[in-house]
Amino acid sequence: MSWFNNQSAAIIWKFVKPYRFAFLNLLTLIMLTSFIGILYPYVFSKLIDEVFYHQNMSFFLSIVICYGVIFVVEQSLHLILSMTWTYLSNRFLFDIRKKMHDNLLLLKGSKREQYKTGDLLTRFSRDTDTILKFIHSHLFGSVADIIRIVFSVVFVFFLNKQMAVLMVVVTPISLMISKYIANKVKTYSKNERDESGRFSTLLLEAITGIREIRILNAESQFLKKLVSSIAFITRQKNKANVIELGSERSNTAINQLTTIMIYVTSALFVMKGEMTVGAFVAVIDYFVTFSKRLSAINQTIYKIEQSKPSISKIIELVNIETSDKEMRKSLRQYELQEFRDLTFKNVHLQYHGQFVALSNINVQIRKGEKIAIVGRSGSGKSSFVKLLGKIYEPNQGSIYYNDQDIASVPVNYLRKNIGLVQQEPFFFDETIRYNLMVANSNCSEEEIWNACEQAQIADFIKSLPHGLDTKLSDKAANISGGQKQRLSIARILLRNPAIIILDESTSGLDKITESKLLSSLDRMRNSKTIIIIAHTFSTIRDVDRILVFDEGKMVSEGTHETLIHSCPIYQKLFAESVKEESA
Repeated sequence: MSWFNNQSAAIIWKFVKPYRFAFLNLLTLIMLTSFIGILYPYVFSKLIDEVFYHQNMSFFLSIVICYGVIFVVEQSLHLILSMTWTYLSNRFLFDIRKKMHDNLLLLKGSKREQYKTGDLLTRFSRDTDTILKFIHSHLFGSVADIIRIVFSVVFVFFLNKQMAVLMVVVTPISLMISKYIANKVKTYSKNERDESGRFSTLLLEAITGIREIRILNAESQFLKKLVSSIAFITRQKNKANVIELGSERSNTAINQLTTIMIYVTSALFVMKGEMTVGAFVAVIDYFVTFSKRLSAINQTIYKIEQSKPSISKIIELVNIETSDKEMRKSLRQYELQEFRDLTFKNVHLQYHGQFVALSNINVQIRKGEKIAIVGRSGSGKSSFVKLLGKIYEPNQGSIYYNDQDIASVPVNYLRKNIGLVQQEPFFFDETIRYNLMVANSNCSEEEIWNACEQAQIADFIKSLPHGLDTKLSDKAANISGGQKQRLSIARILLRNPAIIILDESTSGLDKITESKLLSSLDRMRNSKTIIIIAHTFSTIRDVDRILVFDEGKMVSEGTHETLIHSCPIYQKLFAESVKEESA
């Protein structure tokens, strides 16, 4: 997309609007302080001419009072400006980051996979700071610089018209050079920004996967990728810096030549009696201000070009299509409903328009059923589950929740009623209690222990010195895989969903614990629907139905007794499972 258009302006305005008066106040304060700051040279010129040159000591007190008033007013405005800026920098950035966070949580699965973790971290940290800096330093700062430039010329015009004309001549030359150089800088800044995101991803992968990297003896391979990324970033920065330096030197040369012209011309006017000594000092001071502010505008042009890639990334994420529209729908009609059934009708799922994960799935799952899903790795079992939770949406066909197409069912309601327990659950670097209560922040102590008892994890927690208040380490590395799975099941039970899905989430348990856990879940069958993606067949013989998947298709369904005689694929899977269990 083009970097800044009406849509981009509308998106930024949406975040600015709640603080429009604060931003207007900030802009007004910047304009006032800029104007007041430009008064000093003019007042000083009067001090030189009237007090030092003409010995008018009665005028001295007026000058001192004038200086004092200007100083007090200026410092007061700066104080208010700083307070306003602090307020805006906290609230405005919070709103943008919250919107990005909300969009990320509601992002459709197919969209989420397009974003690298490192790139997202860069957007939340560096890029969000850039957008506020763009508004304050670049836009409002440029307004302040323009005010100082304009009033510098105005005051010089009153002191000497010819000098004012000379000051103005340099402006278009310097700006044209800056615009040309800025276009060059933009390309390198974009390349550096994109590669920084990729580098963050590489670094994160290297840190989180350090054990696997060592096991695979792949340290040199990863180091080579990291060094290559750093080298590319460095080259892009160096190219941009060289161009900026060349531009800066060009502008400095122009300013130096102009400075010499100003000094010589001013001296000639003083010698001819067409300019006072005070006016000469003021003109020089105003020209220094003029040159510095013009240089600042030149630098701002570069900075804006450097900011464009970051701002584009922010606009993209806050404006991306999510399931948020569903969140705004009234939930009353759904909250009053009791789950009856889930129905797949001619459902197809294709990842990124290439790999076909599921094809022509037709099945109905009713309340109170215990369903098992079996199939080889890559057969479509996990993709089937992801569709249930709207992590992905089907490319064709429909999924119905109580005869309602889930495309129109609020995603928060759907996920509240569908509890997914994954094979490798995620835990926060917090206490066991915190990790359990993430699912239900209002649960009581008794409810927590009941869920833990059902998940066969209560005895383990009680054996810990701090019990529920035991802190889990990074990725819960201080507990075993089976304990993680049981904690994850307890967490889902605390949420009390209508449908519980176990995605190979008992694979880390021993046979006795697994049997006790499934027996505990069996006692809920009257009120809940249980879906098990099976890894061992010994645990699924008593299910109501078994769905057999192969190469993205549901090739058969039925009980163990019927499938073992009628489905060759099931027969083969069962035989392999028995062989593995007896080995």
